[in-house]
This record gives sequence, structure tokens and C-alpha cells, in this order.
Amino acid sequence: MPPYLVRVTNKRGWVKPPIVANCTDESEVIKLMQALGDEGDMVEIIGIRPLAMTRAFGDVPEGSAVFRYDWIWPPDGNDPRPFEE
Repeated sequence: MPPYLVRVTNKRGWVKPPIVANCTDESEVIKLMQALGDEGDMVEIIGIRPLAMTRAFGDVPEGSAVFRYDWIWPPDGNDPRPFEE
């Protein structure tokens, strides 16, 4: 199954922590995010290399998602990274 990196922005413009979803395709990712998210969330799906997913998020079972609350989306729009104070 292809893993997907997901960026979710709520209706107020706040970006939620990075998410990795292990789903069969993008439509399944959308369904999963709708079930887990809030009304008005904007979902952006980005492909991710399986090795990168495993290193950053561990083993993600099929049909599930992992949130990294200790990571952030940098303002420049690049890949998420660990939060540093």
C-alpha cells in the first residue's frame, strides 16, 4: 500500500500536525481524514517514500493514520520536520 503524507488546514487557517496515512489510494485517505477531522478541513495529499515514512512515523497499519504532534510544517512549505524551540 502506498503511504501518503497529509497536510490538513482547518477552516481558521491553522495547519494541523503532519499525518501519514497508509491507504490503498487517495480517495481512501480523504475518507479517513474526513472521519478523523473537523468540518471545513482542507486536506492536501503528498506522496512519501516508504523508507522515509517508516523512519519518521514507524509502522503504520493498513487503513490507519499516524499524527506527529512533535513535528511541524515549516512556513516555507517544505517537508515537515521535528519541532525545535
